[in-house]
Amino acid sequence: RILFLGFSKLAFFHLLSHAFFKALLFLCAGLIIHVMNNSQDIRDIGFISKSLPYSSTCFFISRLSLCG
Repeated sequence: RILFLGFSKLAFFHLLSHAFFKALLFLCAGLIIHVMNNSQDIRDIGFISKSLPYSSTCFFISRLSLCG
């Protein structure tokens, strides 16, 4: 939609920012899985923000940026 309006640089910026935040989301998810001894069970991941505050903040920022 943006590309058809003639904003090719804005469309490319949108593509790059989406790719960056998606990669950040997967990196944070992989780090959390690694810290939890390769457990992907959501019941074991409770209160992860207390043990990994920086990664939880990055995870939250990447989730918000991909929402809108």
